[in-house]
Amino acid sequence: MSRRSQAFDIAVAAFVGVLGQLEAWAGVGATHQQGPVWAQSLLYAVAAALLLWRRRHPLAVLGVMTTVYLVEFAVFGSPEGNGVAFAPVIATYSVGRYAAPRRSWLALP
Repeated sequence: MSRRSQAFDIAVAAFVGVLGQLEAWAGVGATHQQGPVWAQSLLYAVAAALLLWRRRHPLAVLGVMTTVYLVEFAVFGSPEGNGVAFAPVIATYSVGRYAAPRRSWLALP
């Protein structure tokens, strides 16, 4: 992977992370916050960090991200807002774009 691609991935992860933190701490784009702010903030930070590996391991990133989201939602409930959707949408796109066509079908369920 080129340095340019790595820099772009870092920029995407940072952008998603900043938007998530703004939603968690300042309510920017949030429609309903559920659970403690630190838990929501941690969820967005972990999801943004996972995006750093989205090109090399797209299915693994989506799987781990789904697991992290499910655990946080089961413990604290699901917040509503843009931050919840940013990282999973990018990870799902990455599976369609970078995973082998036959393996990408595993992300469908």
